[in-house]
Amino acid sequence: MANLKMRFSKKSIIALICAACATVSLAACGNSQKSSSASSKEDAGTMRVAYLSTANYLTTLKNEKFLLDEFGKSKVVYTGPYTPVDGLTAVMSGNADATTTGTGRFIDLIAEGQPWVAFALEYYNGDSQGIVASAKSGVKTLKDLYGKKVAIIHNGDTGDYMLHRAFDKSGLDVSKVNKVEMSPKNFQAAFTSGQIDAISSFDQNLAAAMTTPGAKLLVNAKKYGNMNVTIHIVSKSFAK
Repeated sequence: MANLKMRFSKKSIIALICAACATVSLAACGNSQKSSSASSKEDAGTMRVAYLSTANYLTTLKNEKFLLDEFGKSKVVYTGPYTPVDGLTAVMSGNADATTTGTGRFIDLIAEGQPWVAFALEYYNGDSQGIVASAKSGVKTLKDLYGKKVAIIHNGDTGDYMLHRAFDKSGLDVSKVNKVEMSPKNFQAAFTSGQIDAISSFDQNLAAAMTTPGAKLLVNAKKYGNMNVTIHIVSKSFAK
């Protein structure tokens, strides 16, 4: 459902991913004392990508043959799909080298001194991010969310950012909303059962909520000037 507006062209994204892979290739070559004929046959290294179940280049290009050709001798292994939180955990635990996150979460990670390096950005036009109220909530406007439960994945993440920005642009007090952190795996069940009154999220989470009978889209990022982007990141140890 997302209408993506990318900062970089497809070739640029490929070049950036390949550049990340080159880190492994150079390390492997630097440690090799074999002849050029022998080294041409050996594995140049592996980049492990914890991809998300969302619409972004790191996800959608993973099965493209031309991308594999661009990698050359470097090997890229994809694991997933992950939720954004689980993707970060996979890298932090040493089970992956790269993943994807949003602006808010990336800023939090850097502020916390976490070892991450961004290598590519994707800009969206805003229609894939928004706030949706359930039929059981009786909510018709953003102000109706006062005292209501709104699900987000994590404080400081994309959903939290959207909630704050939408309320700020509307002159409303977001502190009067009860934010509920939960795994996106539980969003739809909580949304349809009435455990939560609304969700502030993106991509498939937003689409699932919008297609629920009686649900109402209160606002999407087009209406309040979206400044959130998708950021592809690698661990600092891998970048070195």
